[in-house]
Amino acid sequence: MSHRIRTALFAAVTVTALAVAVHPPGAAAAPLGAAPPTAAPPAAVPSAATPLVGAAINGMTEYEAESASTNGSVIGPDYTQGDLATEASGRKAVQLSAGQSVQFSLTASANALDVHYSLSQGASGSLSVYVNGSKLGTGLALTSQYSYISTPGIQGSMTHHFYDDARMLLGQQLNAGDTVKLQVDGGDTAATIDVADLFQVPAAASQPGNSISVVDDGADPSGNGDSANAFRQAINDAAAQGKSVWIPPGTFRVTSSLQANAVTMSGAGSWCSIVRANAFINNPTSSVPGPVNLSNFAILGSTVGRHDDSTQNAINGSLGSGSTVDGLWIQ
Repeated sequence: MSHRIRTALFAAVTVTALAVAVHPPGAAAAPLGAAPPTAAPPAAVPSAATPLVGAAINGMTEYEAESASTNGSVIGPDYTQGDLATEASGRKAVQLSAGQSVQFSLTASANALDVHYSLSQGASGSLSVYVNGSKLGTGLALTSQYSYISTPGIQGSMTHHFYDDARMLLGQQLNAGDTVKLQVDGGDTAATIDVADLFQVPAAASQPGNSISVVDDGADPSGNGDSANAFRQAINDAAAQGKSVWIPPGTFRVTSSLQANAVTMSGAGSWCSIVRANAFINNPTSSVPGPVNLSNFAILGSTVGRHDDSTQNAINGSLGSGSTVDGLWIQ
């Protein structure tokens, strides 16, 4: 599956033999103005803050739109295939049209936001963000480009996968009791809001000792140049010198997949070190000695459509025995 599905954020996972095809979760080419994770869809609860299901994600609090303050329209619950509420967590969501909003009262500190949303098919646009009543200079960029998947080869299936994710750094520290409001202002596009994930993003980590920075091998942290060969060279240099690979803060475009037999690759954090790639690692499904250890960076892709045999799913193939995957944001 190489379409973008709900964002996958990995807490620490250790494996004895890992063969993966990580399928990027629902999200628009996440506005990195400042970019997310999630677990299995949480059940609806009376309060806006939602207990997580699945792995605990440090620094993340999830808020259900239908339990927040809103003058929009709550849809659901619904269990009918092909209906918008059916794909929402808790089978409910909030639809916003011009002038309408949904406001979340924070129960924990945060400085970043990820929103699970849906637009009408073919639509794109923006959504205004307010913090404690003040509008931010930059809103969330939204798109339906990665939504509305059809699988005609499956008898009886209907168009599905309506939701995507958009994330942003808020540029300020928020505390419990503060508010974040999403509003359809003039020039914005109508949207359906499922959940908002608020994050307390730590400061960027420093380069560890005994490591090789991809920038030192020619990677472009601006995201303009293709950094594939620089990453490839860093992996080779690290293997020859017995070192790890460091991805510093920045955005790195990798247009051709990498192979890694054994490497430790880490970044400054999944909101700081961003790899833009559809196929980042493409290893054989067997015969990789490992370990391939990956931590603390994001892989943001832009594939459209569903192709189960495609390698364009961020990480494909085996990572070998004893590998760890920790703190990756894959979208």
